[in-house]
Amino acid sequence: LSYKVDENGNISVAISGTNDPDGKIAKENAERKAKENRETEEKVKEKRATKKAEEEKAVKKRAEKSAERKETGDYTLSVTGTDVKSMTQNLVAGSVSISVPDRSSFDIKA
Repeated sequence: LSYKVDENGNISVAISGTNDPDGKIAKENAERKAKENRETEEKVKEKRATKKAEEEKAVKKRAEKSAERKETGDYTLSVTGTDVKSMTQNLVAGSVSISVPDRSSFDIKA
């Protein structure tokens, strides 16, 4: 129970009660919520582990492809465009993943 008397003499009253005097229902709710939180955390951990494994697999696959390219020295790029300038831009964009030191600067004159 709480009450408040304002400057005009008006009284405000707030009353609250519970049908769980020993706290059994509150305790059960807290335990249920804690269990749900643990399950949610486990799911998040599993998703993170799966994502990390997929990322590691992708890194390994990229490394294998990179090593394969270095062995052969062969590269294949397919470029489409409506004019020489757009085709050249697409060619440069496609070759960015190829690590060749001589491609640090490229001027488009089309």
